[in-house]
Amino acid sequence: MRTPTLILVCALASACVVGPKHKMPDISVPDAFRGDQKAAATSLADQSWWGILHDDELRSLIDEAIRSGYDVQLAAWRQHLSLQSHPRRSDAPL
Repeated sequence: MRTPTLILVCALASACVVGPKHKMPDISVPDAFRGDQKAAATSLADQSWWGILHDDELRSLIDEAIRSGYDVQLAAWRQHLSLQSHPRRSDAPL
C-alpha cells in the first residue's frame, strides 16, 4: 500500500515542475487604460438626480420622506421589540 501511494505522490509533485529552460514571456502593457481619466468636477454623475430634474414637487416629497423616515422608524421599532423579547448578554459577541 505504501509503494503505490509514494508513486502517486511523486507523480503529482513532478507535474508541478516547469523545467530548467522555462522563460517568462514578454508582455506588453499599455501606458494608459480606457476610463483612466478623472471625471470633470461638473459631471452629471456627481449631481443628485432629483436636483437635475428641477421638479419642486419631487423635492418636497423627498424632503418629507427624509423628515418622516417611516422605513427607518419602523426598522428601529422592530429592533427595539426584538431586543426586548431576546435580550443580549453583555459578554456575547456582536
